[in-house]
Amino acid sequence: MDKYELFFKNGEYQKIVDELEFSINPQEIWLVVDAYVQLNQLDKAIRTIENNRELLLKDDAKKTMFLNIDLLLLTNDFVRALTAYSYYEELPYISIEIEEFLPELKKYIYQKISNKTSKMSDDEIINNLKNFDHRDLFLKSIYEVQKRDIKPFLPFLKDALKSEKIDNTIKSLILVLLVEKKVEDEVKVNKNGCEYTLIPRFLDPIITTKEIETIVYRHIKDKDVSILNLVNQLMVDFALKIYPDNFLEESEEEYLMAFYILAYEMFNKDVRSIEAMIKEKKLNIQTIRGLKTLIENTIKNL
Repeated sequence: MDKYELFFKNGEYQKIVDELEFSINPQEIWLVVDAYVQLNQLDKAIRTIENNRELLLKDDAKKTMFLNIDLLLLTNDFVRALTAYSYYEELPYISIEIEEFLPELKKYIYQKISNKTSKMSDDEIINNLKNFDHRDLFLKSIYEVQKRDIKPFLPFLKDALKSEKIDNTIKSLILVLLVEKKVEDEVKVNKNGCEYTLIPRFLDPIITTKEIETIVYRHIKDKDVSILNLVNQLMVDFALKIYPDNFLEESEEEYLMAFYILAYEMFNKDVRSIEAMIKEKKLNIQTIRGLKTLIENTIKNL
């Protein structure tokens, strides 16, 4: 038994985190994850898995997928659990075992969500959708509607899209739901003080995490996996908040550099190397810094 296993056995979980937080050894990373779980710091356990996802997938793909998603479900973060599943589903072929495991994992996710929502009657869901003050119940009701005929709930979802009491993330999730259900009714959406009308049936689906990852790796060559993972997560968050707008329809590379600088700053790293790269690419640094501010404000405020 090495000293870290002894730390764990003796309940000295913080020592494990302090000494192994930046390890690139898969077994030590798993120990850090377990230590965070014992410390009831599930968000940090999740971040540790996602920051080291490539290493952990090579070590034990099934364990990585399950623990990542199970911890998200334990924190009731259904959006990220489904997003993580989409990421794993779109990975290149790993093994027969994983191909057989993925449908079971999807079933597990929906069962966990269902356990929290499936006791709701249609009337209860409607009451929750009419009550904008209880965000968790509102979100759970959206997930429950995914499994039902949307027609009884559509008028209340339309009202939510117009309400200033509903934040833009939830409005985006409603739109994602209406697009999935191929709703052909016109709906009005109030975002950022502007109201516009659209038909969900004709909207493009929201960009996937795999598409975002592909774009990131096309433009950013950084050896620090934590930075790349943070760029990916920031882009996923931003894409959800502004949907149905698609920021990548504009200047893809300038947006990527803005996310890159933001990730560096969040890790308190020197951004001069990125600014030099931006000059080499003949991109406008002022434009990129303006986009970074826009991204920060959008993620923080909406």
